[in-house]
Amino acid sequence: MPYDPFADAQLMDRVKRGEEKADVRPSPEQRAWMELKFGLFVHFGINTFHDTEWSDGSLPADSFDPAELNTDAWADAAVSAGMKYLVLTTKHHDGFCLWPSDWTDYTVAHTPGKVDVVERLADSCRRKGLKLGFYYSLWDRHEPSFEHDHGYALFMKRQLTELLTRYGEVVQLWFDGGWKKGGVHYQDPERWYWREVYEHIKCIQPNCLVGNNGTSSRKGEIVLWPCDYRMGEKGLPTEKDRTIWYCGGVGDYLPYESSYTLSKGGDGQGAFASGKWFWHESDVTVQSPEWVLETLAACRERGANLLLNAGPMASGRMRPMDVQTLAEVGKGVRARNLLARSGQTDGDTQIAIDA
Repeated sequence: MPYDPFADAQLMDRVKRGEEKADVRPSPEQRAWMELKFGLFVHFGINTFHDTEWSDGSLPADSFDPAELNTDAWADAAVSAGMKYLVLTTKHHDGFCLWPSDWTDYTVAHTPGKVDVVERLADSCRRKGLKLGFYYSLWDRHEPSFEHDHGYALFMKRQLTELLTRYGEVVQLWFDGGWKKGGVHYQDPERWYWREVYEHIKCIQPNCLVGNNGTSSRKGEIVLWPCDYRMGEKGLPTEKDRTIWYCGGVGDYLPYESSYTLSKGGDGQGAFASGKWFWHESDVTVQSPEWVLETLAACRERGANLLLNAGPMASGRMRPMDVQTLAEVGKGVRARNLLARSGQTDGDTQIAIDA
């Protein structure tokens, strides 16, 4: 059913007055994900080869040519930092797919190397002991069916079926681009057929957690429901983070994941001036190990996961400065025992969503 802010506000009022008590706790799947604590975000795709953060779906697929692709090195860098999971951009807003999807021609199947990057990385993560998650953009600037809402929902379900059946366990799906059909309050799921998509995911991999990015302007908010966790793009949760939310008249425990970039943004100009997600040759900036450790410590104190981005170069290798920084971070993590801190795990702060 659609989100009902009035009903949720009424329920929250009853909880505040003590007329109703909801004992809401994390599910076993949420607890397992929260115990991962620290992960590597990898933005890699057609944009990597064109010095851009976003593109419109018209860049030629055959320009994607990572001649020295080394997903083992990506996984090794994550392990060196003490990370437990890795999330890959399988499809960004441009619609280019890092796996050979049967439902579009805009994929790695039409590139010089024809390498299934998702398969390659899934194998690396299995061998290195990392859990694997996928970023998937709801917004697709290449797919002709995008404006035909139910047809596009079917297209997404078909692609998600591929991702959830070909590559083993998927610990989380990180959705982005929901603002393109978000409705007046951003939280309207109808045009996306969101419940249908969500339930489709759960039918295939019931333990996979699902979240939607509210962007840096709506950190930690619920932008599409149902969901299993909240996101903070370049933002920490508040010191007393609200983990229990009332959606559709029921209480949901929704933990928080902060995402940041190792890039500091190059010259600090243009789009994403505070830090680039994709690699840019001109950007030779990198956050200090101490900054990463302080950010991780803040996340742990507030019961949040930290997903730290490092965009590989066009060669397919990680920037040496990122590899070095992650190794130094790992030393600090072990010396300070940062990942032993549980932070807030149950959370007793409750909120009803309002528009």
